Amino acid sequence: MAVSLTMVGGWFAQAFIQTLIDKASDKAIQLFAERRGFAADMETLCTSLLETQIILDKVQSSQSNDTKWKTLMQKLKDAAYDAEDLIDEFQYHVLMQKIKGEEEDKAASCSGGLPNIFSAAKEKLFGSSHSLEEDAMRASVVEIQGRLERIANSMKSIMNVLPPNDRGKQPDQMKFQSRESCSSPVTDILFGRDKELNQVVEWLLGSANQVEPTSGFLNDALSVLPIVGIGGAGKTTLAQYAHKDIRVQDHFHLKIWVCVSNNFTVQGLVKSIIESITLQKQYDNMGLESLQKILHQHIAQKKFLLVLDDVWSDNKRIWEKFCALLKVGAYGSKIIVTTRDMKISKMVSLVEPILLHGLDEDTFWQLFKKSSFGTLNPEEYPELEDIGRKIVRKLKGSPLAAKTLGSVLQSNLCQQHWATVMESDIWKVKQDEDDIMPALHLSYRYLNENLKQCFAFCSVFPKDNVFKEAELVRMWIAEGFIQNKNTKRMEDVGSDYFLEFVNRSFFQEVKYSRFVMHDLIHDLAEMISTEETCRIENSSQRKMFSTIRHLRVEGKLPLEVSGYDKLRTLMLRKNSPPDSLFEKLRSIHVLDLSDCGLQELSEHVGKLIHLRYLDISWNSEIKILPDSLCHLHNLQTLEILGCHKLESIPQELGKKMVNLRHINAVNKFWVMIKDVRRLTNLQELPTFSVQVDDGLKLVQLKDLTQLHGTLHIQNLENVVDSKEAQHAELKNKVHLKELVLEWNYWQRDRRNDVKLEEEVIEGLQPHESLKKLKIKWYNGGRSPSWLMPKVLSNLEKLELSNCKGWDDVLPFIGQRLHLIELCMNRMPALKQLSHEFEGKCFPKLKVLNLWNLPALEESGRGLRAKIYFPACVNFASAVAPN
Repeated sequence: MAVSLTMVGGWFAQAFIQTLIDKASDKAIQLFAERRGFAADMETLCTSLLETQIILDKVQSSQSNDTKWKTLMQKLKDAAYDAEDLIDEFQYHVLMQKIKGEEEDKAASCSGGLPNIFSAAKEKLFGSSHSLEEDAMRASVVEIQGRLERIANSMKSIMNVLPPNDRGKQPDQMKFQSRESCSSPVTDILFGRDKELNQVVEWLLGSANQVEPTSGFLNDALSVLPIVGIGGAGKTTLAQYAHKDIRVQDHFHLKIWVCVSNNFTVQGLVKSIIESITLQKQYDNMGLESLQKILHQHIAQKKFLLVLDDVWSDNKRIWEKFCALLKVGAYGSKIIVTTRDMKISKMVSLVEPILLHGLDEDTFWQLFKKSSFGTLNPEEYPELEDIGRKIVRKLKGSPLAAKTLGSVLQSNLCQQHWATVMESDIWKVKQDEDDIMPALHLSYRYLNENLKQCFAFCSVFPKDNVFKEAELVRMWIAEGFIQNKNTKRMEDVGSDYFLEFVNRSFFQEVKYSRFVMHDLIHDLAEMISTEETCRIENSSQRKMFSTIRHLRVEGKLPLEVSGYDKLRTLMLRKNSPPDSLFEKLRSIHVLDLSDCGLQELSEHVGKLIHLRYLDISWNSEIKILPDSLCHLHNLQTLEILGCHKLESIPQELGKKMVNLRHINAVNKFWVMIKDVRRLTNLQELPTFSVQVDDGLKLVQLKDLTQLHGTLHIQNLENVVDSKEAQHAELKNKVHLKELVLEWNYWQRDRRNDVKLEEEVIEGLQPHESLKKLKIKWYNGGRSPSWLMPKVLSNLEKLELSNCKGWDDVLPFIGQRLHLIELCMNRMPALKQLSHEFEGKCFPKLKVLNLWNLPALEESGRGLRAKIYFPACVNFASAVAPN
């Protein structure tokens, strides 16, 4: 079997090298190298990287079995990782200089500019001299470039001695071995799919108008039913049984079966249909026009059933062109599409797909016994039942997995053999091309390289791990799997990746936006990344490859294991790490120390200059975050939930951790953080508590234009004038979806100026894209002008709570076209909702909750009688006792 150089042990050569080229070509890095005197060496390094990429492309298009490739790829991986660390170190120095320069500029502006003059003079005098540090940097560049050059030369030497038939083959010619299927089922019994089979057959026998038309480009005469499920779930088998049903056979004039696989072209599909009907293969050289005429001769005015088995492509343009050719069929023609991808299901039909999940436990046990014992009687082997049931639990209801392991077990019906299989990883059991792991691996092979590396990374988590999308996406970003291209936010790209995995059944939603990975899919991830990822799940386990880059440890950390300096990921559970560990993690990108009994965060954490993701959540004894944390200029995500005893954070955190994108922290953290205005990459700011202190005034929000999600501004009673409110520039927060404006009733000065509060809320106008708005404890008497529908035209939810003095009506509130939910409670001065309530209002309203509004002139019942609401509105009483 040919070695794939696209991926070796979970590492993806071409994607990684391309990322390195982009980083090394960055203008800031080039300028840094020029000022430090090794620009020529960096240029040579870039050339070596480009040459390596070209050679990789050539090697990838060959099918050599030479075992030297794996050794060379391992050397290339080490060199590439070292190169990335070095360039990353340069980026760190560039960032450090920028932060230092900004601080010096600020100091200079406060002291008349003299220090800045001296700094410039020093630069002119000493800028060209080389320090020991600069010599070391240059030596590292030269050393890595030399390694890359030697590896490239070795690759070229192997390419030169390859047999002629191994050279120059195109990747797409060898990408996939076409899968074959036919209309006849292999098994004589369909286990556990009776309900689904009845659904499919009833759909096939029903008239076309019983189902939704697939889409506008198809007429009602043709309908499509998708069957969707993970590899090995039994999609093809279900379609085969439906196809051979005697009622279905009598119902259709033509029954056509096409195994699509990677042959998703209009011409290829039409040719396959004709061959299925005529049983002849003589159409290879025909153009589409000729094929169309032949197709129409065979299907025109005939009611046909077409099964498109194993569809992988979501190219809608091809699908629409293909379907247009089938319109000549008779009314009631049907198409069944089997696929692993929900996105394809939605593309081909609006009909609810038949979703195939794992078989129930009892049915699966019966299938497993038939697969494992064949014609023999299982009752004659009672000693194997307990082992068999343990194996069954590992297979999670997958029919193909039962058949795969069943055939392995059937070869030797003894306890020792069965116990060995039970204790083995499924992917390590020898399998044929049609067995479960090759079937699942096919799903993996259809992923692009970015998705492949994201998927392989997931093997660092244990089986049955509950995944949260945002958390996993932030780790992918920290690992460098998602690059910032300035065309789309990295988090949005990561969400697209995650949705792709969900659509392809790699992840399955359990509840509340929590996802799990099927055990067999997890086995696939382990198989792919076996040399890159390691989990140590008990203290006795010590084995770890020197190639490991991602490590998770449950229990005591094995300090005697070498290779910590190469780790990109470390996740610790149950045991606190020693101080000495932080000095070893020289390449770490993701460090997860959540819930590991950490008493305090080591000062040495500041040395982890490559760190992008740090999680110290649920370590309840942590009281202080060390000042050295501010040295983590590259840090993107800081998770610090559940640290309820936290008393102090670094004062310069806002000034120096300028790459922070996500902070997930306890509320008291947000109160302590100052100079949040410098964190211009921040994507969320859940809570901002306004204080009299300059570092906590509303102006701090001015430059945070990247804020997404929810912003909750508390303690608005501390705003001194309307200008301060305007300085927050909420109107420029384009991505903000939810805003909460809250005054603290108990801290407010009883003599607080009502007019000031009205001016403050007027200055807090949000962007028109805002979806949800909540105002609490506002003491003003009138609505802000921006609450008009024409200003906040996209508002979907409005909640007003405890606004004691608000007696003004809400202008044109009923004309809000998108408002779904309106909640108003504890507003004793409010007499009317609006003047314009007549006729149809609130066209999309689903929830109207009016509570404790004693001065409201219309009762709840009278209000409902006067105004038209959609029937689905949940109407709560407006007048309620205090």
